[in-house]
Amino acid sequence: MKIYQINTERDHTGVRYQEYSRARIRRIEPSAYDLVYEGALRGLDDTVDLDNATVVSWALEVVFINLNLLSFRPEGFRGRSLSVSDVIVLTGTDGRSAAYYVDREGFREMCFDEKRANSARGEAVGWQNPL
Repeated sequence: MKIYQINTERDHTGVRYQEYSRARIRRIEPSAYDLVYEGALRGLDDTVDLDNATVVSWALEVVFINLNLLSFRPEGFRGRSLSVSDVIVLTGTDGRSAAYYVDREGFREMCFDEKRANSARGEAVGWQNPL
C-alpha cells in the first residue's frame, strides 16, 4: 500500500484539496505528488482482492482510519492526515495495483502513473508534524 500527497510547490494546476470532478478538469499531474508512505497498516493485509468491490471499499476505509487517527499512524508515515486529492495505491492479490483518489465523499478509482510521482519519501510540503 502506498500513499501519495500533493507537494504544494509542484501543484501548478491547483488540484490540492479539490474534489475529483474539478481536479480532473484542471488535470491531475502525478509529478505534483510525493510518496509519503509505503508499507503495511494495522488491520490491512499486504494485498487485497481488487476484483471484489466490497473488499476494496473496506481496505480504503481502513487506510483512511489508520492515517487520520494519530494513535494508528504507522512508523515512517511522513504525511499529513489523509485528505481530498490524496492518492492511495493498493496492491492486488494477483500483483496488479490500483490507484484511488480521496474524494469529498469516498474514493474514485483513477489512472495514476507512479513513475511520474516523486518517490523520495519526504514530508508533504505545507504540513507540520505536530509530534
